[in-house]
Amino acid sequence: MATAVTFIEFSRAYALFLVDRVLRLSGALAFLFLFGINLQAKDWRGITPLKSTRADVERLLGKETRGSYEFTDERASIRYSQDPCEGPYQPLRKDYCECLVPKDTVLSIHVIPRVYKKFSPLQLDGTTYRREVSRPGSTEFIYSKSEEGVTYTVDESRDRIVAVDYAACAKDCQEVSKTRGQAQNSWRGLVPLHSTRADVDRLLGSPTFTVPSVGGYKTQSEGVMVRYVKQSCSSGGVWNVPLDTVLEIRVTPMTTRLLDQLDLDLTKYSRTESTHPENVFYYLNPDDGVMIQTRLRGESETLTSITYEHAAKDKDLRCPTPSKKSSLQPGSSVHPTSR
Repeated sequence: MATAVTFIEFSRAYALFLVDRVLRLSGALAFLFLFGINLQAKDWRGITPLKSTRADVERLLGKETRGSYEFTDERASIRYSQDPCEGPYQPLRKDYCECLVPKDTVLSIHVIPRVYKKFSPLQLDGTTYRREVSRPGSTEFIYSKSEEGVTYTVDESRDRIVAVDYAACAKDCQEVSKTRGQAQNSWRGLVPLHSTRADVDRLLGSPTFTVPSVGGYKTQSEGVMVRYVKQSCSSGGVWNVPLDTVLEIRVTPMTTRLLDQLDLDLTKYSRTESTHPENVFYYLNPDDGVMIQTRLRGESETLTSITYEHAAKDKDLRCPTPSKKSSLQPGSSVHPTSR
């Protein structure tokens, strides 16, 4: 009898041991699922930038406390869209899509771990993630991947995740910009090869001067030169569009504006320096039809002009005959002899 009791007690103890191990394992898996795997996804706890709203967040998590959400393993703050963005250069912004969503749409999520979380197990693909130092002399590095909208701040000396930021992924941002926004080569709603002289005059009023293919205009803060199509395909023109269609827009700010204030996606631009005059730079983006000229003053580049021309997607509007190359070249300018 004693042997039987001992065996039963042993069986119960062993069963409890197994249950404890299973619970510990399941808890670890749950932690990895909620925290580890979540770090690699573009959504956080079911919340996706550009797609979720404040109402969605509060339905899932309730009201925030002092501007953030507190959990056992992490703390998060969420940034929402406010009033619409204003200004003629908004389509050039790398985060232009944020200007196009309704108020109280989730724009980004900043997550700070409250427990030690190793970075190395994530095994990020170094060929797809961009790595840059957080600040000079720091052991913290930033790993970002725009395709997923996820950015990791990591203390490499301790193999520790410092923070994770979730923003709109490139695809979602492109979809919003395509369906709701203006083209990058759009200025105040005017788009080369798609707007007309009548559109320009309606927006800016009568020109301050005109020649056959160019009109000059002024706003309160800019000088504007607009070049128009003056030759049809049958007359040796380049573009199969009606005469007096906008061909090029060159905008010269009359007040000082820094290049950094445009918040460009510089990965889309090639940068070249003028040999003469010195300290003049050109940023070219032929795919979107934009060229930006700057001048280096001290340690900052100030904006000299922005030229808007046809985008790569407009190639189908070319005349069927051999055509000229884009005039979007460093040092190019609006001139009346162009077509």
